[in-house]
Amino acid sequence: MLSSALLTLTPTKTSETVSSPKILVPPSFPLTKEDVSVPLSEIINFYVDCDQKDYSGRKPTLRKTYGEVISGVKKRRNLESLWTEYFKKQSGIEYLSMHDIDTSQGWKFPVARKNSLENNFNASRVRAGRWTEKHNAIDIFAKVGSEIVSPVSGVVISSEKNWRGFYNRKRGFQYESGGLGALAGNGAIIFSPKDTSYFYLIHMKDVRVKTGDIVSKGELLGTVGVTGNAIYPTVKKHLHIAYKKPGKGCWVDGVLVSQNPYSILKKSQRLK
Repeated sequence: MLSSALLTLTPTKTSETVSSPKILVPPSFPLTKEDVSVPLSEIINFYVDCDQKDYSGRKPTLRKTYGEVISGVKKRRNLESLWTEYFKKQSGIEYLSMHDIDTSQGWKFPVARKNSLENNFNASRVRAGRWTEKHNAIDIFAKVGSEIVSPVSGVVISSEKNWRGFYNRKRGFQYESGGLGALAGNGAIIFSPKDTSYFYLIHMKDVRVKTGDIVSKGELLGTVGVTGNAIYPTVKKHLHIAYKKPGKGCWVDGVLVSQNPYSILKKSQRLK
């Protein structure tokens, strides 16, 4: 499911003057993790779909105005330039990267142990008890504690491991704090400079990487868990993996558009 860190975003404004986004000027090399780290709320704001809705009111409303979508694309592109420069510098100098970076083609299947893969991309999911939206991701079912590795080499642009919440029959699903959001739980978002794509991996138990880390394809990210809405007793334990690339949506070029990664994952699964 899409991260409920969405619930923390600023409500959509009915009218607004769009200001020019601040142009990011990369600091002098060497860049540090602090130089490329961005607050989680900003990452989620440009990561979520341009037509994402807010279900907290009596009826769904769009979270972003048209102007906010356009402004968000410009800001994201500036950040991508910064992350790409950081990745190239870090991975190109051994004493900074501390390990070799796999630059080969293709993906590494993200769950290391026995698992099952289901093509549930675009399946209906319930929101706020009555509204439905599309599941723009794939679920890989595996035992809790199964190792999760990075499908590609890239930059960890967000990582959270302190999710707190619970479920019981009397109170239902309760979110307390932390993680990438209430429904997401613990997880990480990876940016791949090779094709400016994004990987969103959630419901983890342990998260072994930090924001700003450079990860190589096949490197350990964490383990399968039951955080976020995966804590529901009727939900089979799994890794939720979403894959997005720049495309056209909401009449705007360059927004992040959900891709169905099933065929790529299936191929990488056979190559394990």
